[in-house]
Amino acid sequence: MGPSVCILSCSLSDNSRSRLLCRHADSVLKATNRPSTLVDLKDHRILPHGMEGSQGIDDIRNDLVTAGGILIGFPIYNHTMNSSLKAVIERFGRAMENKVVGLMMAAGGRSSYMGSLDVAASLMFYFRTWIVPRSVYATSDDFEENRTRIVNEEVSERVEELARTVTVKAWQHTQPSPY
Repeated sequence: MGPSVCILSCSLSDNSRSRLLCRHADSVLKATNRPSTLVDLKDHRILPHGMEGSQGIDDIRNDLVTAGGILIGFPIYNHTMNSSLKAVIERFGRAMENKVVGLMMAAGGRSSYMGSLDVAASLMFYFRTWIVPRSVYATSDDFEENRTRIVNEEVSERVEELARTVTVKAWQHTQPSPY
């Protein structure tokens, strides 16, 4: 069956495009009988490291530790990750150590496509995660106006490809080295 994938939706918005990317990835994995867990930060209270009052951190940490691969969906604000994802990296970066991670981003326009670089750098250099080189970047044009579904077939296919890639690479990552 292969390792499970934790899909982390990092938007707190009620009408989130990045959450649609995460839900699509989850449905693709479930349709192919791949184990996955969708963790929506909207259902938890994650404050920056060192602040009191977070809720659900043990559950999230457990989901990340037990996963073989991780998909992170997040909105891009001012050409970078949102504060919720930053808090996740601060709190749970060590739980993602040595895991295969795929990134999916939703932004208002086309100019923020490099917004994944600081996320990838933090995860790779501080926590030694294995970042899948092909991320998903979607803009408002790629979704229905009422934000209920992805309308761009290419974006939908890229989410599917990324979900499959994280699953396969996570499995490969667990295999003994021939060297």
